[in-house]
Amino acid sequence: RINDSYIRLTALPENCTELWFSFDMTQAGRNDLGAEFTVKFSDNTLPYIHFDKSGAVAICSSSGAVLYAETTVQPWYGVNKNIEIHIKTGENGRIDIWKDTKLNTSYRSPSDFNGTINMVEICGGVQGQVAALYFAHFILQDTRRIGLEKFKKLTINPDTEQNMPQGSTTTYNLSGLSDATEFSDITSVCAILQATSRDANISTGTFSIEGADVGTIDVSDSSGRDYEIAHAETNSLTGKPWTRDNIEGKTLSFKVNGAS
Repeated sequence: RINDSYIRLTALPENCTELWFSFDMTQAGRNDLGAEFTVKFSDNTLPYIHFDKSGAVAICSSSGAVLYAETTVQPWYGVNKNIEIHIKTGENGRIDIWKDTKLNTSYRSPSDFNGTINMVEICGGVQGQVAALYFAHFILQDTRRIGLEKFKKLTINPDTEQNMPQGSTTTYNLSGLSDATEFSDITSVCAILQATSRDANISTGTFSIEGADVGTIDVSDSSGRDYEIAHAETNSLTGKPWTRDNIEGKTLSFKVNGAS
C-alpha cells in the first residue's frame, strides 16, 4: 500500500539503459479527486512520470518541467488495473505507458534521456490525501515487453511475386488498417521480404511509404528461404510516430540497387 509513502525497487541490471516495468494498481479508498502517484527512474537525470489526481499523465524532466502531457488516463476506484512502463535512454530514448495492454502514452526525445536506470521508485499521493493506492505483481526486465502488443498484417496490392531488374522500383497499395482506437498509436511499421536473388549486382533494397523511409535490407540471398525485415518507429518526413493516415491507402515503394 502507498499513502504518503513510497516503494523502491533496485533489482536492476548493471548499467541498465532500457527497462520494462509492470505492476497492478487499485485505488482502494473513495476520493472524488482520484489518487495521485509518481514513478521515478534514477540516476536522478532521467524523466519521471506523474499520474495526477485528475486522471492526467505527465512526463516531466528531472527538474520538474513538463515534457509531455496526456489527459486520457482516468482515475480508477475499486478495480484492479495493470500499468506497464517502458523507458529507453540514449539515441532512441523514449517512454511508453500501457494501461491494461492498451498503449496510452508514447513520448520520444533522445535529448532528455541520457543516463542509466539504477532504481525505480513509486511515490505516494499528496499529504493527507484520503484515497490509498495498493500495488502488486511488480515485474522488471530489460529484454522485451511484458504485456501484449498487437501486430496488424496489412493487405498489399499487388500481392503476387514481382521480378525486379537493377535499379527498379515496385510499388504496393496498403490497406486493411481500421480506424479502431487500438490502432490510434502505432509504435512502428515493418516490411518483411523473402527474396530470391538472381542478379549479383542487386544486393540491397529500400522500403518507403510515400517517401518516408522504412529501412534498407540485404536482398543478396539466392536460396529463397531467408526473411529480411525493415522497420521504422517514426515517420522520417514528420519526425513523429506513424499515424493511420500515413499508412492506410498509401503507397509502399521497394527500390533495389544496381551495378556500381
